Amino acid sequence: FVVILIYKMKEREMGMSGYILDLEEQFHDKVLDIVKESEAIEEAEGQAEELRAKEYPFIDRDDALHLVGDSWNEFWGGYLV
Repeated sequence: FVVILIYKMKEREMGMSGYILDLEEQFHDKVLDIVKESEAIEEAEGQAEELRAKEYPFIDRDDALHLVGDSWNEFWGGYLV
């Protein structure tokens, strides 16, 4: 009985962890879309912060801003001459 209970608890923890990872991946995808549609990095940062605050408050604000910066450089870096 104890072994089954421990297994079920670990299964639940892993399920929640997987759920959080899925949400983080969704946020990353949405940030990339924001970056692609923005004309300036400040615009992308503002939209990403609104999204984070409303739908993904568990994501650290600084981490979100770093993601925007990295995504911006990766996406738009190829277009700069």
